[in-house]
Amino acid sequence: ILVLSTTIESKMSKKEFVSKLETLAKQKSKYRMKYPYNLLYWDGTTWWCDCSNLLKALFNGRNINDKTKGSFQRKLVDPPDVGADRLINLCTDLSSDFSKLKSGEPRLIHMNGHIGTYIGKELKVKAGTVNVIECTGALGGGIKYTYVDKKGNRLTCKGCSRNLGKWTKHGLPSRWVS
Repeated sequence: ILVLSTTIESKMSKKEFVSKLETLAKQKSKYRMKYPYNLLYWDGTTWWCDCSNLLKALFNGRNINDKTKGSFQRKLVDPPDVGADRLINLCTDLSSDFSKLKSGEPRLIHMNGHIGTYIGKELKVKAGTVNVIECTGALGGGIKYTYVDKKGNRLTCKGCSRNLGKWTKHGLPSRWVS
């Protein structure tokens, strides 16, 4: 088990936050819902986590370059050990209007029981054009790229017909990202 101190350094920049998510999305990962404190587990070849634990680990200082086998476990400082439905409410500038998503402004996005990150830009990946990174049990499970449109639809990619549900609100992670 990897145990780190309980002090948080400074906030991550937007660029650093999105870069960490993009790095993780390119690596092998699996979805694992484990509560409490099983935050971003590394087994030597694969990252394991769920949607809220991915974000809590990053916000509490998980170094994704440290490939020490085991869980990232420690007393959570900010955010505390909350699920997706409470995590979104710790954000600022909450809105249900997805037409207001801005380029260059990463935001947490939420639906009942699930949370992801609109990364503030569109990327072209093998599956198509995407703008969200989330850890999900869908799509084979793990840290995946998806797409949110201006109506909040959760799609596998821009223009794709496979709808995975509807995001209901979004907010700025300003407590953790500058």
